[in-house]
Amino acid sequence: MENSKKASLLVRGSATLAACALALAALGSATSARAATHSVSNRNDSGPGSLRQAITDAVAGDTITFSVTGTITLTSGALTITRNLDIEGPGPNKLKISGNHASRVFVIQSGTVTLAGITITRGLADARSPILASTGGGVLSFASLTLRNDVVSDNAALADASPGAFGRPGWGVAGGIASWFGGRLDVAATQFTGNLARGGDGCSSSTDQVGVGIGGAIGNMVSATIADSQFTGNVARGGDGCSGPVPGFGFGGAIGNAGVLTVTGSAFSHNQAIGGNDNIGPFAGAANSGAIGSGGEPGLVVALDVSNSSFDHNQAIGGTGGIGYGGGSAYGGAIDVWNGVGQISGCTLEHNEALGGTGGPGANGGLGAGGGIAVTNAFGFGTSVTVSNSTVEHNNALGGKGGSGGNGGNGWGGGLYNDPGTTLPLSGATVSYNFAVGGGTAGQGIGGGVYHLGTFSFDSRTEIEKNHASTSNDNLAP
Repeated sequence: MENSKKASLLVRGSATLAACALALAALGSATSARAATHSVSNRNDSGPGSLRQAITDAVAGDTITFSVTGTITLTSGALTITRNLDIEGPGPNKLKISGNHASRVFVIQSGTVTLAGITITRGLADARSPILASTGGGVLSFASLTLRNDVVSDNAALADASPGAFGRPGWGVAGGIASWFGGRLDVAATQFTGNLARGGDGCSSSTDQVGVGIGGAIGNMVSATIADSQFTGNVARGGDGCSGPVPGFGFGGAIGNAGVLTVTGSAFSHNQAIGGNDNIGPFAGAANSGAIGSGGEPGLVVALDVSNSSFDHNQAIGGTGGIGYGGGSAYGGAIDVWNGVGQISGCTLEHNEALGGTGGPGANGGLGAGGGIAVTNAFGFGTSVTVSNSTVEHNNALGGKGGSGGNGGNGWGGGLYNDPGTTLPLSGATVSYNFAVGGGTAGQGIGGGVYHLGTFSFDSRTEIEKNHASTSNDNLAP
C-alpha cells in the first residue's frame, strides 16, 4: 500500500513538472517571438525597408539593424519612438541620419531606447517644432535614452522672439540632445561636434530671462551619465537686441545641466558660451561656462560630478552692450556652477578663457571671472564646489574693453573665482600660470590664480603659484 502511494505521488509530481516545463517553453517562445530584429534595407524616408517603417513595425523589446550605409535624409519630419527599442547601426562613419536641417532627427516619447553606431546630424528644433519649441535639435527625449558609439553633429536649437522652453520668449535649448523630465540619459564613447543652441533676437520682458541659449550639445533636466566622450566646437549663444532683467544669455557651450550629471573620462575643447550683442538690461549679454554649466531654478535638484576629464580652449565670451549698457559678464571659461553642488576631481583645465564683453557707447567693459572655473550664486542658495587632484593652468580671466567714453572691465581669477555665499575648497590641486587682466583703461586684473569672495580653502597638497595679475595679487585675492 505504501509503495502504491509513493508511485502515485511520483506520477503526479512528474506530471506537474512536465506542465511547468511546457509553460516555461511557451513563455520562452512568446518572448522570442516578441523580441524580433528588423533590418533597414534602404535609405528612403518612408515605405518598406525604411528606418521609419521599421520603427513603426517594431514592438517593445525589438532591435533594428541596417544592411545599408550612407545617409538617410528625413523629409517627412522626425522619427518618433514610443516603446522600448534598440537601434544598432553599423558605425557612425558608415551611417548618418539627417534631419535635413528641417526637423529633429528623433523624438523619444517613452520607453527605454538605445541609439548605437550612428551619426545624428543636421537636426533642427525651432519655433515651429511640435511638442517643445526650439528644444532638442537632434533628439528630444522624455524617456530613458542610451547613446553608445555615436556622433552627434551639426544640429541646432534656434529660437526667435516667440515662447520657447518653459514658455519663455526666445529660449533655444540643447542643440544636440535634450533630455527632458521623465527619463534619464546615458552616453558612452560618443562625439558631439558643431552643435548650436541659439537664443532668439529681439525678445523683451520686464520680469523674465529672454533670448537665452543653453547647452550647445546637451541640455539635461534629469539624471545623466557621460563617459569616454568628446565635445568639440559646440556653442550656446544668447540672442541679440533683447531687453529685460537677463537678456541674451549664453549658458553651457557644450552642456547645460539642470539635473544630476556625472561626467567621467571625457574631453571638452573649443566649446563656447557667448552672450548676445546690443542687449539692454542689468545683466545683458552674459555668458557662463564655455564647456559645462550647471544650475537650475528653485525647486530643482542640481548636482555636477566631473572626474578624469580634460578641458582646453573653451571660452565664455560676454556680448557687446547696447547703448549705455556695459559689456556682458563672462563666468567660467570651462565650468560654471551657479547653484547646487559640484565635484571636480582628477581633471585638467588648460587654456580656457572668460572674456568680458565690450561696453556699449558710454559704458564699461564686462567682467571676466574664473578663466577655468567659476562658482556663482544665482539664487542665493550657497553653491558649493570641491576641486581635488586637478590641474588648473594657463587659463585667462579678461575684462572687456570699454565703449566710447567707458572704462575697461575687470578680470578676476585667472584660474578660479567664487561669488559671495559660495564655498570653494581645493584639495591636492595645482593652480599655475593663469592670468587675470583688466580690459584697457581703468580695468583691473586681480587674482591671477584665484579670486575668492566666498568661503575658500586649500590644503597642504595644493599649489597656487606662478600666476599673474595685471593690477595686483598674482596668486590669490583679495
